[in-house]
Amino acid sequence: MACKVGFIGLGQMGLPLCRSIAAKFPSVCWSQDLPKPIDFDCSTTKSSSEAVKGADFIITCLPNSGVVKQVYNEVENYLAPESVWIDCTSGDPSVSKSLSEHSISQSRHFLDCGISGGPLGASRGTLTTMVGGEPLIFNHSKKIIEAFSRKVVYIGPSGAGHAVKAINNALLAINIWCVGEGLMGLKKLGVSPSKALEAINSSSGRSWVSMQRYPDHVIPRTFDYGFSLSLLKKDVANACSVLRKTGVEATMIGKQLDLIEKSIEIVGPNADHLEMIKLLESWSKCTIEE
Repeated sequence: MACKVGFIGLGQMGLPLCRSIAAKFPSVCWSQDLPKPIDFDCSTTKSSSEAVKGADFIITCLPNSGVVKQVYNEVENYLAPESVWIDCTSGDPSVSKSLSEHSISQSRHFLDCGISGGPLGASRGTLTTMVGGEPLIFNHSKKIIEAFSRKVVYIGPSGAGHAVKAINNALLAINIWCVGEGLMGLKKLGVSPSKALEAINSSSGRSWVSMQRYPDHVIPRTFDYGFSLSLLKKDVANACSVLRKTGVEATMIGKQLDLIEKSIEIVGPNADHLEMIKLLESWSKCTIEE
């Protein structure tokens, strides 16, 4: 018997996720702000509670864990026994752990499922997913997660998936800034940023940021990756929280959070996350372009 999926949150990541899932499983979806008409085979509902009624799996992809918790509380009485909530939000590990513990006490289940790969990866079904929660429930749910993933990694107990996602995005943020500093200095020496990256990207200093984000989105000045600076700030703040709770000093990650906050003062919270380097450019009085 085919399982039923209820999907909540149809933003830049949620919409392509839902499309991938609906292609393989009967699905019902709801979003508070539907960005455009659904152009794939998925029933829409007028409320979040209708989306979860009778669903074997509920998937959320929302702005933050506060919104996830609010939606959970709104629909809890409509959740089926033994249903599995898979949260693809870049969430707060402590909130995810709390929701998991509560779900288990009510004979339901909750997995925190961090996703990486951006809107393009979501559209292509090639995301990397990092999952925390009960091992048996992960195995039971893997077929759903594989519908939108190229690589699925079971990380460990509840909260572990979102913790790894937060650290991943903190490393991303630091790398964006460091590559920007390096290219800025090289440009002021008269070096072409594209030529510099051609060499770096065949050398030990290369990274996904230097190989994809800068050549495709920064140097052309499009800044159109599709991930906002405010969402990156949330992830880096979550990473700092993870470190504080474990007694690790957030020396670099904490500094990066400060830089992101200063960047938001210049470009605004809805700017693409790569636009943080405009703060560096304003300090240096130079832009990273050809």
